[in-house]
Amino acid sequence: MRGDRSIHVWTQVGPDTIRVGTLYVTGGGRRLAFHYEQSYLEDPRHYPVDPALLETTSMRYWGSTTD
Repeated sequence: MRGDRSIHVWTQVGPDTIRVGTLYVTGGGRRLAFHYEQSYLEDPRHYPVDPALLETTSMRYWGSTTD
């Protein structure tokens, strides 16, 4: 639908683990879908965000798309 957006997000769920998901924003509301969890210490290249940000926030987004 025109005007709908999907925003990629992550949130910290452990000392070295983040949960990665997508926030869907549509005309009918918002829906958050988490896809997987992984330690950013094992392979930080998977995340285009600075892992140090985990120290300062519980959730961040790294990009969005508009349909």
